[in-house]
Amino acid sequence: MSQPILKLTNISKTYPDGAQTNTVLHDVSFEIKTGEFAAIVGPSGTGKSTLLTIMGALLHPTSGTITLAGQELTSLSAKAQTTIRLNQIGFIFQSAELIPYLTVQDQLTLIQRLAGHVDLPKAQAILTNLGLAHHLQHYPKILSGGEKQRVAIARALINEPPLILADEPTASLDAQRGREVVASIKAAVHQQNRAAVMVTHDERVLDLVDHVWQIADGTLTQIR
Repeated sequence: MSQPILKLTNISKTYPDGAQTNTVLHDVSFEIKTGEFAAIVGPSGTGKSTLLTIMGALLHPTSGTITLAGQELTSLSAKAQTTIRLNQIGFIFQSAELIPYLTVQDQLTLIQRLAGHVDLPKAQAILTNLGLAHHLQHYPKILSGGEKQRVAIARALINEPPLILADEPTASLDAQRGREVVASIKAAVHQQNRAAVMVTHDERVLDLVDHVWQIADGTLTQIR
């Protein structure tokens, strides 16, 4: 049986709140394997984005361990975690967060350059596969919301990370465009044997994922 690409074990996250302690996550355990697409749902303020940020090694848990591709992350230096994020995790944010003065093509080659290599044909192929061939030399300002998010997906895939993390990727899109974006993530997961975790409020796209987890009061439970 294949090993999980991402495994969280007994993760807790607390913050001081005056004389008290605010517990955002309580003893959370989670795992996902390559070829799987999971959604995490729950009301606002229940810790979904905090959990995703911890999965992406952007925030340290108060306790517990995070293992990505067999490597425990919480004990790594900040520099080592930055390298992990660049090469092994692709991030898709609620807003596409594209750089306004870079063309669509350059959004991807910048990420390649940061990783120490540039493969222009590869960048063009990924964008073409996502239906963006006619936008390679265009700037973000002329793109629709759905097109911007597809560029963000391409950017997340360009360094071939085993794990994709998506934080409310449909929040600014209408139902059709949102579904197209999630379908694109699903295709990347299943066709390229990656793993993806998506935090979402959008119940209309949950039929596209393999597993659904619910978070409430800082506790995570698998419901499908």
